[in-house]
Amino acid sequence: MSDPASAHEAWERAWTSLSGNPDKPSRWRVAEQSVARLVSSLARSGASYVLDIGSGLGRHTTLMAQSGLHVTAIDASPRAVAETRRNLRELNLPGEVLRASFLSLPFSADTFDFVLAWNVLYHGDDHSVRRACDEVGRVLRPGGLFQGTMLSARHRRNGKGTEVSPHAFVVPDATDDKAYPHYYCDARDLLSLHPWLEPIELADVDQAADDLNRQGSYHWEFVFEKAKG
Repeated sequence: MSDPASAHEAWERAWTSLSGNPDKPSRWRVAEQSVARLVSSLARSGASYVLDIGSGLGRHTTLMAQSGLHVTAIDASPRAVAETRRNLRELNLPGEVLRASFLSLPFSADTFDFVLAWNVLYHGDDHSVRRACDEVGRVLRPGGLFQGTMLSARHRRNGKGTEVSPHAFVVPDATDDKAYPHYYCDARDLLSLHPWLEPIELADVDQAADDLNRQGSYHWEFVFEKAKG
């Protein structure tokens, strides 16, 4: 089986294709509204240091930099790192962009006021997903917020393919990132992944409700807070 956290290999191909077609519309170029709302409130509340895990083309990294936050971004895809850096440079925005794995974040404990991982951490098996969530908890400061997503057990692809660990499936003949493990969870599983965080917002959302070809793409969208003291 492939490395359980190696879906970035498929995303490297996707980011290369999109970066070669800059005029092609894509949802991966547009910041999520819920992220934009929270980032706006963070800037007003005095938050300073923020981390974007899985920057992709840089849609949320640039949003945070434009809001005046000190942003650091990581991605395992070299193309994603290059595109995020390019977007910051073209907008004359500060920010640090590193190639790194979410399984081993290259930062000290209690570094960030806010961590974002949108449609990222579920790319793995049970072990790697839990390790990734623990890494988020390690680098987040007490009182800091974590906004992210996980695949819901209601997702239309849950159970498709071969189960490689509890809740994680691979579709061996897939030509996209589904050829690598994807982790699906219900509410109880989701909370068990983050025992060091308190839920602030939690919703099971069909991210493709307006797309007839992709309906049933249920994701948990959440905001958690790390306990103080």
